[in-house]
Amino acid sequence: MEARIKILATGLSGFIGSHIAHLLSERYEVHALTRVAAKKEKLGRVVWHEGDFLDGAFRESVLRDLQPEKLLHLAWDVTPGYQASAENYKWLYASFEFFRYFAAHGGQRAVFAGTCFEYDWNNELCAEDLTPLKPQNTYGVCKNALRELVEDYAKDKEVSWAWGRIFYPFGAGEQAGRFFPSLIHSALSGEPVVVNTGRQSRDFIYAPDAAGAFLTLLETDARGVFNIGSGAPYSRADAAKEICALAGCPQNLEIKTLPSNEPNSFYADVRKLRGLGWRARYSVREALREIITLSRLS
Repeated sequence: MEARIKILATGLSGFIGSHIAHLLSERYEVHALTRVAAKKEKLGRVVWHEGDFLDGAFRESVLRDLQPEKLLHLAWDVTPGYQASAENYKWLYASFEFFRYFAAHGGQRAVFAGTCFEYDWNNELCAEDLTPLKPQNTYGVCKNALRELVEDYAKDKEVSWAWGRIFYPFGAGEQAGRFFPSLIHSALSGEPVVVNTGRQSRDFIYAPDAAGAFLTLLETDARGVFNIGSGAPYSRADAAKEICALAGCPQNLEIKTLPSNEPNSFYADVRKLRGLGWRARYSVREALREIITLSRLS
């Protein structure tokens, strides 16, 4: 039997990573870093390496022992308050060192998770090679700095890289206090469903579709930045209406338009990603129907 390509991943037990673990294990010999390996059995055929990602000796020992051909780096500290946290600087340093060690041990292809917060919010439609970058918070600053370091370091190395700039993912495994989980919980609990930013439109992408985008980036040699989004704005008000309709409680919906410093519309140009053959499989409505159905069963 032909040996499988070896991939080392981070963040596979996280929000988006949990949706890609099975896809990876169908194609690769998958190894993943994790702090706690005991509860990861349901995420596919993955070999878990338990340790602290911020520990340089741990990172280098795994890379030295495995010498993987591919790298998928999704992990980052996204605990509440993460956007302004000084922890971002630790993750910036550790992530760049991780990439350097990967390249030094023969790595061939590395794919990273970026963020739409790298863009200047004065632009409604964001295109990778046209829209100015003006990170909106410490998280965005550190993500963008990592991309710049990776791009510069890889210039004279035999390693290719791609940067998946994620917009607004949602789906199973998302933190409870975020927009979609909080509205769905209220709707299914019979509580008022309140949206304070009803005029705002965002580029919402279902987590399984985002996972598919990262898989596409891993399996090509296309280099540079690729937006990961649906490619269309969708209003928060319309999302709340869909949730209430699917949950059978339209009478519980209350939409407000409180003042906000954030843009009214913010979405991705995804033509570069589609040029690689990727397509979203779910509309927002289809995704919400699936999430609500699973929530009722759990």
